[in-house]
Amino acid sequence: MKQLYVFAIAVLFTSAAALAQQKARTGVYAGPAFSTLYSASQGLSNNTKLKTGWNVGILWDIPLNSKLSLHTGLRFIQKGGMEKIGDYKTTVTINDLEVPVNLVYYTNGFKGSFFFGTGLTMAMALSGKYTEKDNGDKFSESLDFGMEEDDDLKSFDFGVNFIAGYEWKNGILAGININHGFANLANLSDDITRTKYIGLKLGYMLRRR
Repeated sequence: MKQLYVFAIAVLFTSAAALAQQKARTGVYAGPAFSTLYSASQGLSNNTKLKTGWNVGILWDIPLNSKLSLHTGLRFIQKGGMEKIGDYKTTVTINDLEVPVNLVYYTNGFKGSFFFGTGLTMAMALSGKYTEKDNGDKFSESLDFGMEEDDDLKSFDFGVNFIAGYEWKNGILAGININHGFANLANLSDDITRTKYIGLKLGYMLRRR
């Protein structure tokens, strides 16, 4: 519950910071996300195969000077992983609400600006699902999030973020972000579960630079 309060405060803080700036710009974006799960247990580790999902969000660009901006906002992102052996396939899907905070540098380009930067992300799980498929048969169940050993995963995630992209003078932008989760989502003391994903986005800024 304390993590939920921390996350809510972070959302309110970033929202207020963005809206309080007269020069702040707002944008919207969407695109695919390609995610994997890293797990370790009893001396064995594994990275799942990539799972395809979606990321959709609101971007707030807060200019610090002519070249630097603070990027924050809210993003719905599907994380997880997939394993497949023959006709047997398992998929873990985690639906997160994520708050990124990135320091971004803009440089001039043809009819627009390149941008790149880095920062941190905080995320709270909204829901999740585990799915098995075998020769046409399908089984799925919802994931339980919490801090107890009988819960499937912890709900709070945080990580480091790297972004790059291009914004045209008409407000259209295209970008990529690479995220490496540092939070251990596993509840068993000797286990580790961490998220990783690559997000692509196509969006539109409502105000020009």
